Amino acid sequence: MEIIAAVFAIVLSLAFFAGFVYVGWVLPITLGIKCARRKGVSTQWMWFGIHPLGGWIAFIVLNALTPRVQCLNCGGMVGANFWQCPFCHSPMPHAQGFQPGMQAGGSPSAQTPGWTPPSSPPQAQQPPQGLR
Repeated sequence: MEIIAAVFAIVLSLAFFAGFVYVGWVLPITLGIKCARRKGVSTQWMWFGIHPLGGWIAFIVLNALTPRVQCLNCGGMVGANFWQCPFCHSPMPHAQGFQPGMQAGGSPSAQTPGWTPPSSPPQAQQPPQGLR
């Protein structure tokens, strides 16, 4: 009976250790890789998971990042809240609030009905050229 109790204690302690390793080490790496793929970020961030605390920190950082999408024009990875691709400067139609007839900067274009471009600021007057 003592041998069965000793074996049970060893198995229980190994199961506890395996659960601790899973929750502390494997789980943040798995969640971090899924989060990185979902947000369009490199999964190489999870190399920090070599240390268990680094894995949790990398997972938290990846959750805080904004999602990235691919530019339709050049294929570069761009933040989902960008109005314009920083690589090719084409407008990003997926940007929140983007409507047809708007320029990449968010202002309505000249084709939008009822919109007139702002007047240019007055030019500074040049001094007369004949006086010396």
